[in-house]
Amino acid sequence: MPLQSVETFVVRHTDQGHLDLDDEGLPDRPYDLDNFGRFYPTGLEALFVRIETTDGEVAWGEAQAPAGPEAVQSVIDRLLGPFLLTRDSLEPVACHDAMVDAMSVRGHSYGYYADAVAALDVALWDLAGKRYGASVAELLGGRRRERLPAYLSGLRADSLDERVSAAEAAIDEGFEGVKLYLRHDPVTEREAVETIREAVGPNPELFTDLFWAYDLPSATRMGDLLAEVDAAWMEAPLGATERDAHARLAKAVDVPVAVGEPFRTAEQFEDWLSAGAMSVAQPDVPRTGLTGGRRVADLADRAGVPIAPHLGGSFGLGMVATWHLSAAVDNAMIQEHQQRWYDASQDFLDDVTVESGQAVLPDGPGLGVTVDTDALAEYTDDSALVER
Repeated sequence: MPLQSVETFVVRHTDQGHLDLDDEGLPDRPYDLDNFGRFYPTGLEALFVRIETTDGEVAWGEAQAPAGPEAVQSVIDRLLGPFLLTRDSLEPVACHDAMVDAMSVRGHSYGYYADAVAALDVALWDLAGKRYGASVAELLGGRRRERLPAYLSGLRADSLDERVSAAEAAIDEGFEGVKLYLRHDPVTEREAVETIREAVGPNPELFTDLFWAYDLPSATRMGDLLAEVDAAWMEAPLGATERDAHARLAKAVDVPVAVGEPFRTAEQFEDWLSAGAMSVAQPDVPRTGLTGGRRVADLADRAGVPIAPHLGGSFGLGMVATWHLSAAVDNAMIQEHQQRWYDASQDFLDDVTVESGQAVLPDGPGLGVTVDTDALAEYTDDSALVER
């Protein structure tokens, strides 16, 4: 059955914003700048999309849009929603590629257009699962596992003592590791890195995120420090476009280099994999879509590289879509768990579960997630409807 409607929801949750934000922010807008001059919302925000077929089947998707989800909404409302209404076949891969091709000659492989494609792609996979009575993981290649190991991302506390306590609590809860946010020079960060490694012990994984904040010499010095504490990886160490420098860094340090957050397409990952610029691939499903994420996993597997999906600004729909991808492939390493986004998701989603430090794959068809539309309305800042 073809689509009857495509509806988008700008979702905003008044939870705490990103770390190290400038208090002044943008005038009359819910955005601040971090200490590297990058936009972040003062709370949490993303875009949900709801599609409904002419026979009444409903499915959901999500785009990660950490600043300006209305831009993604506009792409869907003006272009991609009406485009999908014209299609008789809603097979996810074919629809994904058709949406990409519709703007590919204009260079729309990054940014809000790609994010809009990703949101609709997730919804189409959810729809396909419901039509076939199968979970998305089964359609992507099979449910290889029902529970997925996870790590707690970021230790959101001001003092080192509080960060240590949070790390210890995460390990006690069952998480396989924690991720530290490192933003300063190796000398400044040494105490925190060594203290938290000592607190959690030698076996839990110690991941680090460098926020694209370093140059090659300072990242190399940081890599030497992280090798001393047997860190699992150093994520996003250099500028987001510096492929060759990442390749040089990966050869120079004994810590795996993890990259992938800013990429939307399998071709972008293939370019970096071919250059040896990533030791761990981090596709972000609310940016790549499930179709793109599956292709990235296959490319990484052929290169002998594991995936560890990135999960930044995403409510529960994006989380669960990510879990389905990881459950369907053999080279998924671990899941990123963002506690504040998870907690916010519980206000309007059912069947999104992290238990004993593990992500629990839902049982139902499609994504297996139920959206409480009445509760979602309380967090919806704007909506748009396209229908035949």
